[in-house]
Amino acid sequence: MKSTDETIVIKAPAGTKARWVHMAAGAKLSEWVVQQVDRPANKTVDHPCPKCGAVVITADGPFWQCANCGLVA
Repeated sequence: MKSTDETIVIKAPAGTKARWVHMAAGAKLSEWVVQQVDRPANKTVDHPCPKCGAVVITADGPFWQCANCGLVA
């Protein structure tokens, strides 16, 4: 039987990959990347991020994450 899995190749700078590995926090990097792709689109908020001042966030259930600096609240 033929597998239905597809292969996607992402070429990213070493610094970006290192940040992704850190953000994956022990999960398989490939699974973490797929989760990020499946997440809802970023949203603009009324109150800027207290750390960097950005107004674009990513919703993650009851929490949010700054799309610029990665702060989670």
